Amino acid sequence: MGVKRRGKASFERRLEVLEAKFISGPVVLTFADGSTREIPGRGQHLLKLICHMSKQDELSPTERKEIELVCESVRAEEPGGGRLTEIMRCFHAGPVETAAPGNTPVNSPQDLQLETGEVR
Repeated sequence: MGVKRRGKASFERRLEVLEAKFISGPVVLTFADGSTREIPGRGQHLLKLICHMSKQDELSPTERKEIELVCESVRAEEPGGGRLTEIMRCFHAGPVETAAPGNTPVNSPQDLQLETGEVR
């Protein structure tokens, strides 16, 4: 009826282009003093860093520095709204028994109570 349908390949190609736009930008890290730094956010770069952290693989000096920056940051803006930097901070903090210095582990729901008695 005069309506042209685009093939599946065309849709997939358009989706790939859109995904590339979201995943190609840098990750902007914000630190406690308000300063910011950027690290690569392309493709699966952050996911690969998490894998290295979990396996305790040998890291290149660049990878080690990027992991340190993520773990020192207090906030991050990732391409496409990802949250992989939060997972990296969790790996760095470790279990409650071995939490890194400066990290306050939460042991129970009572630890979440605010001064007003509310639970977050």
